[in-house]
Amino acid sequence: NAYLRGRQHLAPRLSWDPQDLSQLPLGIYGTAPVTHLSLLARYIDFTVHDVDDALSRHRSLVRMQAMRRSVFVIPTALVPVVYQATRAKHIADLDRFLKQGRVTPAAYQRAARQILALLAQQPLTAAEMKKQLNPLPKPVELAFSDIVRRLCAEGLLVRGRIRGSWRSAITEYCLWEDWLPGVDLNA
Repeated sequence: NAYLRGRQHLAPRLSWDPQDLSQLPLGIYGTAPVTHLSLLARYIDFTVHDVDDALSRHRSLVRMQAMRRSVFVIPTALVPVVYQATRAKHIADLDRFLKQGRVTPAAYQRAARQILALLAQQPLTAAEMKKQLNPLPKPVELAFSDIVRRLCAEGLLVRGRIRGSWRSAITEYCLWEDWLPGVDLNA
């Protein structure tokens, strides 16, 4: 148990430094409120607002899909590594889901262009995008969340700010180049 606590950075608890995340495990499960609770357990002087600052203001942490198609919080410096390690599998899985949902490649490309055009104006939640793009072809409407996740897997979109409190799961999506312009996913 002591070994596992040390391996997960749970003992001893560390001081929180949003500029130096080298002590952070490779990734922390990134859904609300698990991220905040995980960091509260690991850091002595951490507050719930610190993770919001790290994700939104400093952008030293990024929410992204990693293993098992789950969202994790990854230190920004490690994002290209995690992206390259998981990209092909995520895209293959999402393509299979889209095909099962009868979303043709042409329908996906049309929806992708519309989503990218919307997000060029401002960050939006998936529900806001879907509402603004209404009416959508039925297969695209039913698979909309998979389409958004596929755009994230391609490195075109990124999960941005969380709307509401630290317990909220309402995520804004942004264009990758707008949110993290200095991060080269091919590095």
